[in-house]
Amino acid sequence: MRCDHEIDVGAYVLDALEPGEQLRMQQHVPTCPVCSVAAQELEELPRLLSAVPAPAELPEAPVPSELAFERFRRSAAADAPPRRRHPWRWTVAAAAAALVIGGVVTSGVVTSSTVAAPEVVEAVQDGVHLTATYVPASRGTDVRIALDGVPLGEQCELVAVGTDGAEESAGTWKVTYPGTYTWTGWVAMAPQDVAGWDVRTTDGRTLVTADA
Repeated sequence: MRCDHEIDVGAYVLDALEPGEQLRMQQHVPTCPVCSVAAQELEELPRLLSAVPAPAELPEAPVPSELAFERFRRSAAADAPPRRRHPWRWTVAAAAAALVIGGVVTSGVVTSSTVAAPEVVEAVQDGVHLTATYVPASRGTDVRIALDGVPLGEQCELVAVGTDGAEESAGTWKVTYPGTYTWTGWVAMAPQDVAGWDVRTTDGRTLVTADA
C-alpha cells in the first residue's frame, strides 16, 4: 500500500514544511494508515536531533535555505528506485545525518557528544490520557506530548510546573483532528527542575497532570 504524501512525512515530523503544507499533513496523517505508521516510526527523531549540542567555540554551521531543502527533497524523490517501499526513509536519514554532522563537525574539527535519554511520564484523568516525553535542550527542555480524549476544537496549553512551584508555559494549540493528538513545545526550565506537566484549557481549567 502506497500514499502520494508518504515522501513528505519526514519533513512533516521535522516541522520543515511550509505552514500550509504542515497543516495539511497534520490533518492527513491520522487518517492515512501508511503515513501514520511512518510518522510513529520517526516521532523520536526531532528530540534526538535537538539534543545534539553545537560546540560554542566553533563557527555556526550554515543553515540551508528553504529552496535548497526543496531541491534536495525533490531530488531524493526523483532518484529513488521505483520499487522502493519507503522512499521517505532515505530523505529523512540524509536530513538527520546532515543536521547531526552540522552540529558536531565544523571546520574539519570533530567533537563528540552524548544524546540524553528522553524522560517519559504518563497520566490519565477524567478520560484524558497524556504521555509527555522530554529531553534537555541547549537552553531548557524540549517536550513532545501525545494526548487522547480531548474534544475536537479545544484550545489547550501545556504548562511545566517546577520543583519550586514556579510555572512556565510551553505553548498553546488547538486540537484539530480526532484520536491521538501530538504536539511539541519548549520551556526554559531545565529537566531536573520540572516536577510535572499540566495540560490546561486556555481559560485555566486543568485537563490532566503528569508528575515528572
